Amino acid sequence: MKHEKLIAIFGSLILISGCISQPQEKESSSTSTPLAATATRVLFIGNSHTFFNDLPQMFAELARAGGYGVEVDMSAQGGWSLADHAASTLTLNKIEQQSWDYVILQERTSLIVDKPDEHSYPAIRLLYDKISEKDATLILFMTWGPRDGLPHAGYANFDDMQAQICSGYMNIANELDVMVAPVGIGDRKEPTIKSLEC
Repeated sequence: MKHEKLIAIFGSLILISGCISQPQEKESSSTSTPLAATATRVLFIGNSHTFFNDLPQMFAELARAGGYGVEVDMSAQGGWSLADHAASTLTLNKIEQQSWDYVILQERTSLIVDKPDEHSYPAIRLLYDKISEKDATLILFMTWGPRDGLPHAGYANFDDMQAQICSGYMNIANELDVMVAPVGIGDRKEPTIKSLEC
């Protein structure tokens, strides 16, 4: 029950953060709140999708407002992929040196779409192994595409692009039997567009 409620809080936060305008970009390799022994511990790993609006701290505040003890930390650099994190001593040390309940992985959107078998999946598998060794639960943070798609790359509109992003995340999630936070689907602001189904 606690697990499902925290996932719901995370999902709610993601929906809210996707609707907030982006402040001036700031890069952060680490932001943390103290790790209490009884709190649910969550590590966020990603890039600007993770550190804009200080998403981990927003999540922690929302969870605490709901009565949940949550402590967060982050390893995020602008433009980084999960392959960058899989090769980063800083990120790997964060995974290995703390006891996490959840680790949220957020990939660079273009890489989960363009040949994910070459770019994203090997890094996700490596990070999954490291996270599993620590008995933590991996959650994939599904990103979103540009509102107008990427016509030059064959994605004529948002729905086309988002469908490919969704497929990229769901394929690896099914392989590893992990959860996906469908942030990209929740980011949609047009109520007249039909719901996406992964």
